[in-house]
Amino acid sequence: MPVSALVITLSKNPVLREMAIDWLTEDERFTLGKTHADQLPVVFESEDLRSGADTVRRELPEVTGIDFIHVVSVDFSDLEETTHGEASSPPLPHVRS
Repeated sequence: MPVSALVITLSKNPVLREMAIDWLTEDERFTLGKTHADQLPVVFESEDLRSGADTVRRELPEVTGIDFIHVVSVDFSDLEETTHGEASSPPLPHVRS
């Protein structure tokens, strides 16, 4: 199960910011750290790299109150390797919203 470390930049608008935090809190895939200014550290667990990439690339940027997603690291060491020594899905890229 891939585990990603993200830093999410939240909206400066307090209402939008709270909407984003509420959305993330309700989803069991995310564990939230303590907010520092507009930065929120998040641990994200996904079933596989492809679904994780889809969440970071498509789902999170659409959440009201999220301005930017920075992928700090992705650990997929528990996934099986292919015959070419690569993980079965591509790693997550740096994402801008």
